[in-house]
Amino acid sequence: MRKVFITLFFLLILTIIVAGCGSKPDLPGKNPGSLMIHLSVAESRAFAKDVQLIVAILKLRSGSLSLESEAEYTGASTTIYFPKVYPGSWTVTLNGLDQDNDIIFHGEAAAEVEPGQSGIVLVSLKPASASLDISFNASEVPGIGESITKGRLAIYLDPSSNSATYKDLLLEGTQLKAVIPNLPQGSYSAKICIPNASSPVYISPYFIINLYSGKTTTLSLEELGNLNISAVLYSIPETPTNVIVRYQSEVAEVSWQPINASDLFCYRIYRTNSTGRLCLLAEIDPGSSSYSDPITNGNGFNGTVSYAVSCVDSGGLESQLSQIVSIKLECT
Repeated sequence: MRKVFITLFFLLILTIIVAGCGSKPDLPGKNPGSLMIHLSVAESRAFAKDVQLIVAILKLRSGSLSLESEAEYTGASTTIYFPKVYPGSWTVTLNGLDQDNDIIFHGEAAAEVEPGQSGIVLVSLKPASASLDISFNASEVPGIGESITKGRLAIYLDPSSNSATYKDLLLEGTQLKAVIPNLPQGSYSAKICIPNASSPVYISPYFIINLYSGKTTTLSLEELGNLNISAVLYSIPETPTNVIVRYQSEVAEVSWQPINASDLFCYRIYRTNSTGRLCLLAEIDPGSSSYSDPITNGNGFNGTVSYAVSCVDSGGLESQLSQIVSIKLECT
């Protein structure tokens, strides 16, 4: 009898252990769901060329819970699947990384995960912001290090506007420096004002800053008017080349080598204004490779006019500006 009792006791314990290791019962409202993430790429040509890896990050809005997964980029059909996701409101972040593990494309979306349900979310990826690391040798500026301890960088992010975005430059020794994040990629006119634009003791000539998605452009002005720009080209269309300007009878004829790209949307022509800053002059059809510009002495800066050309693709991305070509105006 005692043996039978012991046997039944162990069978009961074994039954409890097996039951505990089995599948847990449904908990209404708390069963995990799943989430499938699909990519939508704003600039598929540049994306396919540069992106090596896709990293997906899920963050629960109501708490600190987060999930992460990654996948090699295999084309527009690339998806990332999370099989078990706690029910609730999530923020979905997708990053496209290049061979240097820099984030050159980025996108976010919101997702609602229902208990026990499968969800699908589409995330649109666009070029990530750029950064600028700038230094300027101000040793020749009167008062530097004494009454003057800072300067300002003026960046014209909208080439069709006269409004500039100003960033502070702080003095370190004889160098005015700044690291400026979260700038849009593109080519922009800029100038340096010391100590500021309203009461300057020095204003530099205009120069061009080239910013690239997910990258830091290092710009060093070692002497007044002497630029040294270094960066790596990523995720933007090809730059127009062989820009030529012919000037005759108060008409400048600008021509360039056509860009062979199926997603070419237009060309943009830039011309210096009366202060020497490159401004957007015109947008022309992608089938054209020349532009006629009637100009007079009143259009020039110190008796010259300069031109540059860029191209824009169907995704709205603009190339780096071409080399700047200048002409001397006829005296009248």
